[in-house]
Amino acid sequence: MAPPREALHSMKMRSRPTNTQRVGAAALGGISAALVVAGASPGCYTATQVTLTIVTDLPCAEHATTAVFIGATAAEAEGNPASATEARCVDGRIGTLALTPTGDHDGRVAVRVVTAATGTSIDTCAAARGVLPTGCIVARRRVGYRSRRALALPIAMRVACRGVYCGESQTCVSGTCFDSVIPDLAACEGPQGCGEDVLTVGSPPSGPDAGPPDASVPDVSVPDASAPCVGCDVTQISAGDTFVCAVRTDKRVWCWGNPANGRLGAVRASGLVPEAVPGVDGVTGIWCGNAACAAERPQTRWLLWGRNSMGQVRPGGTEPATLPTAAPLTDLSAVHFGTNHTLGKAPNNTHHCWGVNLDWACKDMATGQHPVNPALATTYLSVSAGDRYSCGINPFGAVECWGNNDSGQLGFDSVGGASLLAPIINLGGARALHVYASFSRTCAVMLGGKAFCWGVTFLGGTELGVGVPVEVTGVSDATSIAMMRAGSCVLLTSGEVRCWGSGRKGELGNGAANDVLLATTKVGLPGPASQITAGDAFACALLSDGSAWCWGSNTQGELGLGVADATPHPTPQRVVFPK
Repeated sequence: MAPPREALHSMKMRSRPTNTQRVGAAALGGISAALVVAGASPGCYTATQVTLTIVTDLPCAEHATTAVFIGATAAEAEGNPASATEARCVDGRIGTLALTPTGDHDGRVAVRVVTAATGTSIDTCAAARGVLPTGCIVARRRVGYRSRRALALPIAMRVACRGVYCGESQTCVSGTCFDSVIPDLAACEGPQGCGEDVLTVGSPPSGPDAGPPDASVPDVSVPDASAPCVGCDVTQISAGDTFVCAVRTDKRVWCWGNPANGRLGAVRASGLVPEAVPGVDGVTGIWCGNAACAAERPQTRWLLWGRNSMGQVRPGGTEPATLPTAAPLTDLSAVHFGTNHTLGKAPNNTHHCWGVNLDWACKDMATGQHPVNPALATTYLSVSAGDRYSCGINPFGAVECWGNNDSGQLGFDSVGGASLLAPIINLGGARALHVYASFSRTCAVMLGGKAFCWGVTFLGGTELGVGVPVEVTGVSDATSIAMMRAGSCVLLTSGEVRCWGSGRKGELGNGAANDVLLATTKVGLPGPASQITAGDAFACALLSDGSAWCWGSNTQGELGLGVADATPHPTPQRVVFPK
């Protein structure tokens, strides 16, 4: 039985000749294509081999046109003219396309389906390479077929894939690029056919054609938490100014973002995708700050790398440490990088400092480049190094800060200058668990979950006191805080993350590029977080399932999206690790 007349009449051809059989034969060497639009019955086909059912979660009111491109190979599906187009959409269903063989033989087929939303040209979407406009959705499939065997191939055009570009051998599933080859032909032989789940059983592909999500367009939706998680094996994550490093279950360190001055632990032209740091394995922890990182390896010396302009990685030198180098001390249990100086924790809660002692950040009056100095005169349970100042928690649980005070970051009533004095900061009498020094402000998390901050931001200090600690409003169960230049994020015991401050680069993760003065804005993560970290104008969270998500500025590729761009990314995006 031939395809029903109404199917042929409703099909729109986009090439010459307009005869369906000739177009199909040209594309597939013996396969014709007939489209049944949304709402019509597929009818009775003779020896149908591959049947595409195209659906979408894009509201039909926003659907403009869908075009289908077919070929024997992925390259043909990219280069051939459209076999059929359809502008109608009914209840999320666009139509069914039957690919029918004209000969008695086995073969293979590649399919590219392109949807244009209202206001976007289908020709623009179909021609896009490398960058996909936000009004476009593209899905691909490659499958072998056997003669006299019917295959059902459902294809979903998902909102989460709007503006996501994948290479010609990949397809987008819930915002992530996967190989478009269907590995299990038998999965397509049932009446329901083979859906997206057959594509996501492995990891997304790597290599030049991997086609990571395009970050040059605004985020359009919160990532689908039900999608299979790729790279859910992160155990720790830490950010510097414009880069991020993570430890995975393989106990290797993977870094991405700005590669300048050895930040990524190697000489790399680009840091747009996560790569393992050469020669670093057996790692149990990673601590990054400003433009350098330190990796902890049990029973061996710590490895340090990154910017060394002040000797903050290799004391006495100024050349970038583009390859990991042994720490200057052998018995460290923690390393904290400031802008120009480094603090290392030695036994018995003593701390050593090296780099440049600007504004007495090393808590002594020596000038010039510091070698590894004798231990600080005061012992601290923990410390944090900021921009030309430092803070520590003394054995009684009180916070003390010293160094530059131009923004009141030392917690003094007065603002300006620098100080070697480190008086106890009034934080309500509670014991401090963590202290965080950054650029122009400081925060602390207390026993019991309250949080305090002091200093100023670009917002003029309206959300915290200038030189006077102020309790963070609405937070009573904090576990940690991550500091950006003009914003902050807090992790709660529930795994919820809240951010406040500047959101103009999307760094608040609330789906909007706006400013928020109070810690009431919840980050749109798909699950509870176990750790947070932040850089200049972005933040990341490690979720309890082992996945890493980042949001905010991506000018240096710090979000791990595969590209660098100036577009705010206020919706958290999952970091995809290569195989």
